[in-house]
Amino acid sequence: MSYLHNILNPNRLRECVRRAWPIIAEMKSRLTLLNGVWSVDQDLQAEITRLGLRRHLVVADEARYKPEELARQIVILTHILTVIEEMENRIRVVVQRI
Repeated sequence: MSYLHNILNPNRLRECVRRAWPIIAEMKSRLTLLNGVWSVDQDLQAEITRLGLRRHLVVADEARYKPEELARQIVILTHILTVIEEMENRIRVVVQRI
């Protein structure tokens, strides 16, 4: 397991992910979790998509995308979970398969 220590600055996150990417891409893990990476480094999106062809991949991001925009880019089975409502201690999500 590798952590990038909750880096919040987008430029710093981009730099750390690019430096760590060769290690992440070659890991033998069955599952990879990426949080906030998709929107901070568009150059890595193709690499992230290819990674999803080899292992289970969860990409968490606050960016707002329309499913049809992602469907044009991604050629693997994808489910998008979108928070549509936040309540006291709960959230409501919509799940779409593209």
